[in-house]
Amino acid sequence: MPTTDPPTPPAPQADVIRRSLLSTGSVVMLVLNLGLVVGLAVALMVTRGRFMAIFDEMDVKLPSLSQFILDTPLWIHLLFLGLVAAMLIAKEYFVRRPLAKLIANTLTMLLLAALVLTLILALWLPLIALITSLT
Repeated sequence: MPTTDPPTPPAPQADVIRRSLLSTGSVVMLVLNLGLVVGLAVALMVTRGRFMAIFDEMDVKLPSLSQFILDTPLWIHLLFLGLVAAMLIAKEYFVRRPLAKLIANTLTMLLLAALVLTLILALWLPLIALITSLT
């Protein structure tokens, strides 16, 4: 009967390399997330007023999501994005495991990407419909 050897634990050097890669990935994702938060905040501050002026001038009936985004005060949007950034930074101090940090950063990146996509769809689709109706 063949004998099987128990699995050998990974070499200490491999574990150090794995932790280093996880930490580096977590830091890269953190920087990307914070950049996305800042970019989204700037985009909201710059474009929101312009879209409101266009839609008000043309007296367009907007979909409910677009109306919600434009009716919500800007400070609430910025407060939400500030809380996301604060939680990202606080997580770096309170979460010790590199894999947990990387997972949290990845989930935050997906949330922010969904917010960007929602903002684009909510503001640009009515504008495209308006342009189409004018031609």
